[in-house]
Amino acid sequence: MAFPVIATFAVVADKAAAFESAFQKLADSVKANEPGCLLYQLTKKSDTCYIVVEMWADKDALANHEKQAYFMDFVGMLDDWLSDKPDIQALSPVGSSGGSRL
Repeated sequence: MAFPVIATFAVVADKAAAFESAFQKLADSVKANEPGCLLYQLTKKSDTCYIVVEMWADKDALANHEKQAYFMDFVGMLDDWLSDKPDIQALSPVGSSGGSRL
């Protein structure tokens, strides 16, 4: 069963472009190297509030993602860009109620 994650980032206003650029590089690496990633999409709620919507094939795929050097490099740069700690929420699907075609 797919494993969803929502990650919210409060980005310092003058760091938004750097955050977006670094995330794009991260997302490109994820897409190229992690077949267990079904969705890895950066979205924006406001000028400084970014939300990453993730869907993993299973918990093992997410665990593998967290071990990748490019992911660790991105995490290591977050202190330079964020005004608060990230809010990472691992969610549990309920039944077979999903309408996704992923």
